[in-house]
Amino acid sequence: MIRGIIETVNPATPHRLRPWIWAGALGVAAAIGIGASLLAAPAPPAAGPTLSEAALSRAHDDAAHLAAAASLLAGSSPSSGPSPSPDVVPAARVATVLQLQADVLGASLPPSAATSASGGSLRPSSPESLSPRSRTSSAATPPLHDAAALAEDLSASAAARRADLAAVDGPTAALLASVAVGQTIEAERLAALAGTAGSGGPSAAPAPTTPAPAATTTSSPSQRACASPPATRTARGTPAGRAPSSAPTAPPAQPPTSENAAGPSPGALDEATALAAVQTAEQAGVWTYTVRAARTAVDGRTLNLAAAGLHRSQLRALETVARAACVELPPEQAGFALPGDVGGEAQLVQLEGSAAAAWSDLTGAADPPLRATAASALLEAARRIAVVDAPGTAAASAFPGNARAQAAALKAAQSGVSASPKG
Repeated sequence: MIRGIIETVNPATPHRLRPWIWAGALGVAAAIGIGASLLAAPAPPAAGPTLSEAALSRAHDDAAHLAAAASLLAGSSPSSGPSPSPDVVPAARVATVLQLQADVLGASLPPSAATSASGGSLRPSSPESLSPRSRTSSAATPPLHDAAALAEDLSASAAARRADLAAVDGPTAALLASVAVGQTIEAERLAALAGTAGSGGPSAAPAPTTPAPAATTTSSPSQRACASPPATRTARGTPAGRAPSSAPTAPPAQPPTSENAAGPSPGALDEATALAAVQTAEQAGVWTYTVRAARTAVDGRTLNLAAAGLHRSQLRALETVARAACVELPPEQAGFALPGDVGGEAQLVQLEGSAAAAWSDLTGAADPPLRATAASALLEAARRIAVVDAPGTAAASAFPGNARAQAAALKAAQSGVSASPKG
């Protein structure tokens, strides 16, 4: 074919030039073939989600799945007559809390991931993360739970969120820890309703006589090789004699980003500042309940001293994190200026909320190996909120301690549109 083309174009071409023309023709044919293959080659695959985006997507899917299951439970329980089923009100509340979580988590994802997440498959992140009764149900249809099964699945979802804390960026860790705590608190309420609760949840006595175990028995965080002297940084807390503010004075951690950084993100609290904020909040708790105990009768004194002991236990957990982070905390203050309404209901709600906010910020600011300990302390702080402010708002229950996520949830609830904690 090529010879015919050459002779047709110029039959008088000398014989000695034809090999060069053959070579040129072959080169042209090769170039055409290569170009065609390049045009036919598939486009390079798009970059996959980061670890943070994948964790947020799994958290969204689990929250949406469980919200639908809670809605089914609330809708299936007979509510007619003067005495509705005891499952109705708690299940409806859990459905609201979980839907707020799903809305905010979905809005925290980048557009491509959010589009897939908003499809609402309600497929759990893994069959093993659900109770045996749930695993036997269709993956596309939420199972019909009872209160005990829903509590079990909430606990499993919370455990999955905690398992992701060390792998994601700091702000995402703070958001996931808050989600896990909110689901744990709701699971404890449902377990109490079903008669399967332990003795350490919100359904127990408002102020147990011994500190709850989660803040003191968590596995020890990895210890850094600190410089000599051991403390390489100093946390600066509130000066002695000055009352703490109702919330940490430093700005909260920034919202989740699509970057997959394993440490705190730019603009977030640094670790030493976050540690100092927790110390101030927990010391305020110790002093508040100690003073309150001195002003109450014997029965109230016992409960208030126990509450002071819980905040003191939180300080011990903080010291564990600070040592592992090579941060030197200031010595405990010899005195503390307290507001005039010390011990009032509103002041206690503000006090416990400040402690939870400080632990949430620390979860996002801490190095990955230390986040689990901070998240466990956040759970204890949220349990204290559940005691003094039960049941609280749905937004606060969905994201204990995380002010940005609470604001996004409140906006989503008011507008009916998903809102991101990016503000």
